[in-house]
Parts: sequence; structure tokens; C-alpha cells
Amino acid sequence: MRICVVTPFDEPNAGAYLQAYALKRVLESVGHEVVHLQMRSRQDVCRRYGRRRPNRYALLRPIEFLRDRQFERQKYPLYARDHQLFSVVTLQDACTADVVVLGSDEIWNVRNSIFRNPAYFGKGFDRVVAYAPSIGSATPDDYEKYAGLVSGIRQISCVTVRDRATAQFVQSLTSASPPLVLDPTLLYEWNEPLPQVDDEFLRANRYVAVYSYGSQLLPVCELQQFAHSRGLMLVSVGFRASWSDHSVNCSPLEFLEVMKRADCVFTTTFHGTIAAILGRRRFLAISAVQKTEDLLDRLHLRGRTYRGDLGAAMDEDIDYASVMGAVMQQRDASLSLLWEALATHSC
Repeated sequence: MRICVVTPFDEPNAGAYLQAYALKRVLESVGHEVVHLQMRSRQDVCRRYGRRRPNRYALLRPIEFLRDRQFERQKYPLYARDHQLFSVVTLQDACTADVVVLGSDEIWNVRNSIFRNPAYFGKGFDRVVAYAPSIGSATPDDYEKYAGLVSGIRQISCVTVRDRATAQFVQSLTSASPPLVLDPTLLYEWNEPLPQVDDEFLRANRYVAVYSYGSQLLPVCELQQFAHSRGLMLVSVGFRASWSDHSVNCSPLEFLEVMKRADCVFTTTFHGTIAAILGRRRFLAISAVQKTEDLLDRLHLRGRTYRGDLGAAMDEDIDYASVMGAVMQQRDASLSLLWEALATHSC
């Protein structure tokens, strides 16, 4: 079967890439041909790297600003290399696929203008299933202006969702309760060898990996004290941070290996949390969004959120036998729903 996946695989974001890549590999493992809808030109994709504009911070610390922007621009060739692993098609070609899968990520979050594209809601396609989409931080009030987009959800033959908030939203539209499934990043077993980043600092040091889109939510002073009191370096992964001992740029696939090699992980993101789980690392998450809380709850990890005591919480062991048991159980259930949806185009 030829399957076209519609998801933001080419964002400058490791999580967006990994969920798309993982779903592709899962589908290919049972013999399907998988292509991805290319929704932006190469020039548009390139412009999303290093797009930071001067602000008050730049005026106060111009050298730091220029270094940050240069770091972001250096991401593009790393991500572009991994993007070559996808087969991409135009919208016209996507319509000829046997079935279109609306992939995971926050593709139904209308608060983000990127996702106000009709294709993310199944518009224009005949045979559509949705696997693990999320509304992110959007609320029902946010959809009042986008009735035309939302109507597409009602036409999808099979909908499975990534979190409870999205399930409640879909149920309010369709009166049907969609099943919860795992994000594809946890659906895939990751048995293949992962590329390793060429970084001498990481090879020479033990470190705490910090993965966050910004520093606003981070207890920076506590992180520094925790790492250095234990003889660890503080490494910011994928983003430059002047307060860290080292900032590492890496491709999305290298990202998983960088996180796995860390002594422990601190993150503010959903896929940063997943990366720590895949690497079986001790970790703490600052859970600013419900989807991360939902994931931690489903995997028996409720205690892994930062509550103001970094040292004591990070030193606690995680029962990964229990965690991975929950992953395996939910993986089997999620795969069964996916195969059924693809076979029948209905739940």
C-alpha cells in the first residue's frame, strides 16, 4: 500500500522529525511504501533556521545574539541531511496515495499558524485516517474562527489521538470517543544503530543534558549547582545557552544518541521527555503542557516532574521495567488500531 503521511517533518525541531521518521519506519516494517507531503519549498524551510530577529536582548548583548543566530543557522545542514531519508511528494501526488495518514504532533493546534493548513485536517483527500494528532494548547474557543478546518475532522474515517485533551475535543465534534495511542516515537523500537555526533566535549565528559526551547522555564542556577556538585558538565542540546558548560548542535537522529549518553536529562518538552525514556535515563520534566503530564501518567512516571527540588528528585531511581512494560502494552494496542485503520479505513 502507498501511504502519504501529512505531518511537519521538516521543522527545525528534533521532536517533529523523530515522530515523522518513527511512523515512516513502523509503516515500512510491514511492507508499505511511505511518502510525506512536502508543504513548503526548500527556501521556506531554510528560512526557518536562524530566523531570530533583533530584540531588546540583542541590543543589550549583541555578541551573544549573533552567536545564538549563528548556532541556529548551523542546524540547517544537519537537519537537511536527515531530511534526505524521506521521500516527499506534492499535494497532487498525495491525492493519488492509497490512504493518507495525518501523522502525530500538534497538527490540530490552530493557535499555531503553521497548522492552519487544510491538509492537516484531511481536506482534499478521499481516504484518510488520523494517527496520534494533538490539539496542543488549543481550547475549544480557539476553533470558533476555523469551522471550515474543523469540519474536516468529522469526515475522517478513523481517528486515534495522542492525549486526553484531544480525545475530548474530537468527542465534542463527533460524539465518538477516539482511542488513545502512543506517539510514534514510542511506537518504534529504535533497534537500528543511531549516528553519533562528532563532539569532543561530549566524548570527554559526563554530563547533564538540558533540552528546552528557551531558558524562561529553567531553574538555571539550580541546574548549575546540581551538575557541578556531582562532577558533571551542563550541556544544552540543540540550542545555544550561555549559562551551560557546552552547547551541542546535532541532527534529529544524533539527538537521541546525545540524550542517551547523558547521565541524566532535564527537559521542558514532550519529545525531550520521550528521548529520556527511550534512553532509560533519570530525568525530570518541567511540564507546562497537558500532553506531557498525560504521557507521564500513562507510563507510571507521575513523580518525574520538577517541583522545586532538583537534586533529590533527580537522584531517585526510575523503575524502567514497569515503564517499558506500560510502553509495550500500549505499543501493541496502538499498532493493532493502526493496522485495523489502514486495512479498513474505519474504526
